[in-house]
Amino acid sequence: MFLWTGPTPDYDGTPDAEVIIHEVTHGTSNRLHGNASGLSTNMSRGMGEGWGDFYGHALLAEPTDPINGIYTTGGYVTYQIAAGFTGNYYYGIRRFPKAVMSFTGGPNNRPHNPLTFADLNAGCDLSDGAFPRGPVGVAQCDQVHNAGEIWSSALWEVRSLMVTRLGFTEGTRRALQVVTDGMKLAPLGPTFLQERDAIIAAASALPSAPMAAADVDDVREGFRIRGMGFSASVQSVSPAVVTEAFDLPNAQVTNPFSVDDSTGNNNGVPEPGENVLLNVAVINTTGATV
Repeated sequence: MFLWTGPTPDYDGTPDAEVIIHEVTHGTSNRLHGNASGLSTNMSRGMGEGWGDFYGHALLAEPTDPINGIYTTGGYVTYQIAAGFTGNYYYGIRRFPKAVMSFTGGPNNRPHNPLTFADLNAGCDLSDGAFPRGPVGVAQCDQVHNAGEIWSSALWEVRSLMVTRLGFTEGTRRALQVVTDGMKLAPLGPTFLQERDAIIAAASALPSAPMAAADVDDVREGFRIRGMGFSASVQSVSPAVVTEAFDLPNAQVTNPFSVDDSTGNNNGVPEPGENVLLNVAVINTTGATV
């Protein structure tokens, strides 16, 4: 992984496990999308960068790691990557560390990682974090590594919810399962929202129906926290133009809707003052009880 210049002596990227797993994961995400031809857009390649960070963090996590914690990519190799920079184990090679949205700090008690879906848009305002953004990274909001930070942050929210509900081992395993299976279900050149939906589909297809419903709930909530809620939308892939939303889906009322007066005079016609039975079909794919 070459020598990272900055400190003396320079740091060899090979012993930085987060970097190695990140790069290996490119092989996974590329192969599972169109057999290495499916990450064909700037947005989908941004997810490729995000998967790399997410798998590195998930696979290197330990049971004692707190949900409210700071996790970085490339913390070792980025020491003094910029003149006088010693915040490498806070920022790593990204603008913000990996941390759940609810973990706040700094002088204004803001999220250590404030990134949301709308930060893909041009002119993204990154001033709402616990501390200013790190020195690594370019200004283009939807550049692949910048986009990857947003994607991996949503996946980290999902994993954190599953670990909280199921414990470290099973929560991490199920998070990795649905994220990996989602790659197999996504279309070619997916948007963030299409890949989100593929992960939801993967979670809904897991065995053990009650737990699968809870998994769906965790996936939806993790993405909602980062602005990829139910009614979020994508207007343009490149340059990215998106609209974020923080809502969850409702149950859907579907046909047929019928009226039965067998509880009244049973003449087949609902009449004023008559007791009638209404049959309403409802589909609930929210993952939560409604």
